[in-house]
Amino acid sequence: MRIENTIFGQDHYQRMRDDDGTCTCTSTNLDCLLDDAEFYSDPTYFDPDIRSLCLSAQRIVKRIGGK
Repeated sequence: MRIENTIFGQDHYQRMRDDDGTCTCTSTNLDCLLDDAEFYSDPTYFDPDIRSLCLSAQRIVKRIGGK
């Protein structure tokens, strides 16, 4: 599955588009999405109300690597 089609990927694009349109992701550069995923995958942030989103973010970080 493409990262852009994951639960987190779809949420990321929706939030960035609605907030201020600052998403800089392209098909070959997903740094914006990875930065966002790193934030949501942080265990200190983990929110039970958005558990599936946080777990999806953790999988993305694990898959494409963190900084």
